[in-house]
Amino acid sequence: MDIIHFLNQNMYYFLAGLLLLLLFKNRILARIYKLQYISAFDANKITRQSLFLDIRTPRELEHGAKIKGSKFIPHYDLKGRTEELKKDGIGRKVIIVCRSGSRGPAAGIRLKKAGFKDVNILQGGLIAWKKAGYFSSNKKKKKKRK
Repeated sequence: MDIIHFLNQNMYYFLAGLLLLLLFKNRILARIYKLQYISAFDANKITRQSLFLDIRTPRELEHGAKIKGSKFIPHYDLKGRTEELKKDGIGRKVIIVCRSGSRGPAAGIRLKKAGFKDVNILQGGLIAWKKAGYFSSNKKKKKKRK
């Protein structure tokens, strides 16, 4: 009876704590899986040695910038395409790219579980990349009509 009485009196604190845990779940798991955050400046130095994995949606990719040479696999397709990524080099440094960096931890955890060792998240995502002056557009050139 004491436990039920305690939970009744502290229900709001319990629910608030649970909500905070759910909000920061990916950040907590990122620490557990030892994911690293990398700045746009540092990531730009190692573009040739690294695999940049763009996990944005096709719509975001269509209407935004793209880091030259990055591999595009939407976050929702990542689970089914990890074998494809392994062919690109499971031993390479992987830098996960999204719009702002918020989806990176969830993707990084998935890659760590799949066996990737060196998984990094672009801190601030493409927003930070663009702000640092490394903007690279993927917009297609329009063909001239005759």
